[in-house]
Amino acid sequence: MKKKYFSPPCGQVRLTGGFWKQYQQLIREKTMPYQWEVLNDRVEGVEKSGAVENFKIAAGESKQRYYGTCFQDSDVGKWLECVAYLLASQPDAEWETRADDVIALLGRAQQNDGYLNTYFTVAEPGNRFTNIRECDELYCFGHLAEAAVAYAQSTGKKEMLQIICRYADLICRIFGTGDEQIPACDGHPESELAFVRLYEATGEQKYLEQAGFELHIRGAEPYYYDIEWERRGQKSFHPHLQNEKPSDDKGYDQSLCSPQNLRAPVGHAVKMGYLLAGMAAYCQYVDDPTMWEACQRVFESIRKEQVYITGAVGSTRHKEAFTAPYHLPNDRAYAETCASAALIFAMRRMLNNDPNAAYADMMECTLYNGLLAGISHNGTRFFYVNPLESYPNEIAVDPDYQAVKPVRQPWFACACCPPNLARTVADIGEYLYTVQGTQVYVQLYAASEASFALENGLKIKLHQFTDYPWNGDVRLEADCVGEYSLFLRWPEWCERVSLRIDGQEISIENRPSAGYLPLGKHSGKMTVEYKMHMEACFMEAAPAVRADAGKVAIQRGPVVYCAEECDNGPQLFRLAVDPQSSILIEEKACFGAPVLKVLNAWREGQDGGNLYRRYQPISQAVSVRLVPYCLWGNRNPEGRAGEMTVWLRRREK
Repeated sequence: MKKKYFSPPCGQVRLTGGFWKQYQQLIREKTMPYQWEVLNDRVEGVEKSGAVENFKIAAGESKQRYYGTCFQDSDVGKWLECVAYLLASQPDAEWETRADDVIALLGRAQQNDGYLNTYFTVAEPGNRFTNIRECDELYCFGHLAEAAVAYAQSTGKKEMLQIICRYADLICRIFGTGDEQIPACDGHPESELAFVRLYEATGEQKYLEQAGFELHIRGAEPYYYDIEWERRGQKSFHPHLQNEKPSDDKGYDQSLCSPQNLRAPVGHAVKMGYLLAGMAAYCQYVDDPTMWEACQRVFESIRKEQVYITGAVGSTRHKEAFTAPYHLPNDRAYAETCASAALIFAMRRMLNNDPNAAYADMMECTLYNGLLAGISHNGTRFFYVNPLESYPNEIAVDPDYQAVKPVRQPWFACACCPPNLARTVADIGEYLYTVQGTQVYVQLYAASEASFALENGLKIKLHQFTDYPWNGDVRLEADCVGEYSLFLRWPEWCERVSLRIDGQEISIENRPSAGYLPLGKHSGKMTVEYKMHMEACFMEAAPAVRADAGKVAIQRGPVVYCAEECDNGPQLFRLAVDPQSSILIEEKACFGAPVLKVLNAWREGQDGGNLYRRYQPISQAVSVRLVPYCLWGNRNPEGRAGEMTVWLRRREK
């Protein structure tokens, strides 16, 4: 069964400098070690994890009590996956040894039949697979499986893969349509993608078939989650689901309908992203037109109706969900970091079915904005929720903001986001290219070196030189003994490009419909000079987005900007800007990033006086300073919250 396209795996693309190299180094030097200390409960004053200790308890090596959520194992899986990608780009004997020790611990905690889940081994040993709607057993398996595949790829060591394949084989025996099998899938999608990755790593057809079973059984009648709920005496694990029959909200479980029938994103945003990633991954290997058409429909609905300008998704804290088209509140945006990561995974897998630049545009936007806002510049503080407005004085007194934090946190009781962000950044090299046959599509621009195989044994080498995203100039050197074709993505944010191949200027009239510039067939060496003309510009939302009516945002290249109190004073909601104004650039002024300044702006209204008064057109002329949204909240004194907003009031001069 031939896959449609592929992304060169970790280790075959190496970052050499610039933006993503800096972030990957941050993960390597700060975030990954910090998370290791947290997972081992060695950081004073930080929310306890218990994640590693739970495996020791399950292995009979600790007398402590189980601690944490029922899905605590997933944090260990994501941490191991992050380490695997970092080892692929730069060997480190010390961290490889620590990872090997954790993997050996997993093996000792595994039960004789292959089962590996600390919560149901330690806390509820007789209840495995009795609450698959809420307790995330297959979700945890999925994260461990993804880590196992990544670790085998990066180090060549198969111990963890063997451990996880034993567990996968057990799941294949227990879940299915046979008389003695459970005809259902996990309430939190993840294992669908994981089973495809196991198939990719092992070639075992049963793992691809298991992914297909899980995708096709979701939403089926009779509704299995109701059946198991009745068997449990109508008891729910999570307090927020008490007194609710599972079928009262099928969208929360991504079970409103069969995935093939989805027309728009529904329910829990992270679950939707993982499900979409699993659907797209499955379609790489199985000809399932209805499944692929559903992927496209969901993507189009997200792109046109339900994504923030930052690439984040999820509009409400209530069940962390999508809501209605165009309902995109800024101050109460849930925009979970994990939802951004899941959307990125889905876009990469959709690109492996069809190199449509629209998928790469969304992937890029979410990477630079929605995802990276979740981590501090020092790599050890995190956002779970990523609003597009933050007014700390209101957040402190209004319970409706209970999920929104005005400053990044050292950790969370539900700690899914920090390790998810870390593993995504650690693996960024795998997102740069999409390949089929002898065709290579450049999806992301980053200073890097790559070397990977094309068909017929051809091997291509690619070297990108660029300071993207701070400017749009890219020099790409390619070399292949044999004929190959390159396609350069023309980003949606860019109106004009220039191109030279081996010193010869190429005439370009219009953006190609697919969003890629085809460079034709070449052999041997080729040097490409590609200039994406990058200008700061004002953006507006569709008129149906009530939260952004009469407002504009500022974007430069793929990077969305925001205004902060530390630059512009308090009450940012009083600022108004002229969208015809000039925008100046202060180079390298905020942690190496350009800062923007809007010259024609006003602070409206007059302080003091009555609460309500006759309207008077009073305003003070000011300029507005803006920094990349992903960097907001980094320049305030430790622990002090400041205001922030992405959208500013629009006022014509």
